[in-house]
Amino acid sequence: MIEIVSGGENLSTEKTFESHNSKKVLSITHPYILIFLIFLIFSRRDKNSAHTSEPGDTGIDVLHIIKSAMKHPDLENVLSSVCSYLEEEEQIPIHTISGILQLVNTTKRIKDSSYRIPGVPRAKTLKHDDKHLSIIQVLKQYANDDDKNLLEAIESTLIAMTKFQKATNKQTGPKDFEGDINNKRTEVIEAVADEVED
Repeated sequence: MIEIVSGGENLSTEKTFESHNSKKVLSITHPYILIFLIFLIFSRRDKNSAHTSEPGDTGIDVLHIIKSAMKHPDLENVLSSVCSYLEEEEQIPIHTISGILQLVNTTKRIKDSSYRIPGVPRAKTLKHDDKHLSIIQVLKQYANDDDKNLLEAIESTLIAMTKFQKATNKQTGPKDFEGDINNKRTEVIEAVADEVED
């Protein structure tokens, strides 16, 4: 009787182990199976991108699947969405693939000069002097004390030169002195910078 019970327990344990392993092997939550499934789905979304197999070719063209799937902008969104349903360890390959995709896309945009810093708003229409002063205000937030003094000296010079240019324009017109004023402004800024460095 003991042998029968023991045998039954062993049989039950073996079945449980086999069942657990079968679930693990067939589970789509296995990261690499999931990645392949996602890439396969995206590669087949467009009928025009369907791969035409050669006669006698029964294999899967993995390279074609990857290239076709990478054309879809929603691919990264899907990868990030499925991560919330995976354990931390299972997420690692997903994050790795997502990082590779971002690197590839960034490289493409750098090559065609279309890359933009995320979160940067569209270009603002500012006057020439306002641009200078706004940029100096930003730089002052990150500068050390010595460099802040330099920036403040440049800022004061720009403000003074702007007031001088406006006063001159009222008397003689902007076209006569615009070039000279800009040259003078550059000379003064360079002189201030040299004096601060010394």
